[in-house]
Amino acid sequence: METAKPTCLTKDEVEISFSGAYMKDGWSNYYSVIDPDLKAGKGWNSGGHPIQWIQFNLKRHTTIESLELTVEILPACDVFVVIEGNVKDPDHEHFAISAIREFHKTGMKKEVPVNSTVKNIRITTIESKSWVAWKRVLLKRGMTDEDRQ
Repeated sequence: METAKPTCLTKDEVEISFSGAYMKDGWSNYYSVIDPDLKAGKGWNSGGHPIQWIQFNLKRHTTIESLELTVEILPACDVFVVIEGNVKDPDHEHFAISAIREFHKTGMKKEVPVNSTVKNIRITTIESKSWVAWKRVLLKRGMTDEDRQ
């Protein structure tokens, strides 16, 4: 029976690295970016214009079904984002998961299919007229064989 919903990875399962971080006004708890309940912090803000990236280094190989991205941007504008994964470590070559070129506004949600076993996922904003930030990036775990039984 395949009725189980995917669960989100937690800060105990993920280390986060990034190109830069704005550390004022509640943004210093950047691990809140993966908290589905938004208990603390505002997410992740690079504190700068593109090119900026945030990377999720999983503590073990994990099948990721999808990413749920919640936009944080001011002013709203067209954005070009590339999402990549890899199966080794952050220094090895990444493979393409998705490329998104569209208008973004704060609060907008985007579900990105991954359907791959990965060790790392990197989200790179290539073009934007605004600082690069994400309110939420949920890494949704794929169903295991136990879930399917």
